[in-house]
Amino acid sequence: MTAEYSGKKVLGFYKAPYDPLIGTEPDMAKLMELFSTPGFDPVEFTRLQTEAFNRLYNNQIYEYYHAAGLRTEVELFYGKLIPSVTAVYNFTSKDLLFRPAVEYKPADGVTLSVGYEHYSGTKGGLYDIIDDFMKAAFFSIRIDF
Repeated sequence: MTAEYSGKKVLGFYKAPYDPLIGTEPDMAKLMELFSTPGFDPVEFTRLQTEAFNRLYNNQIYEYYHAAGLRTEVELFYGKLIPSVTAVYNFTSKDLLFRPAVEYKPADGVTLSVGYEHYSGTKGGLYDIIDDFMKAAFFSIRIDF
């Protein structure tokens, strides 16, 4: 069993001037109002939206982040079968990764693995944006020589 805590402080943090639009349903009335504001710079707005997504992707929306992870695995049948479950939860962004897997070692230097990765998060958060196309079942063969 392995447990982990991770804390992060974003140095030089400042609040983003605009909320990120990527991953949300934009309010068209607010956008039209914003675009019709005298002196509004659409190029700068686009740059700030790119910055907002990069901050979301790199966990820099908030000044402080707290996350915890837990991995449990057990060796069965003299180390030939190894089921495991890994979970990582970010308390700040409320993102969850859940990954059950099973390894089977039929011979020396050969490992077969099968598992599933599940992502979930709050609306507009990174794991909410990626959960539809990043959730995946996997199978792998590893040969060490």
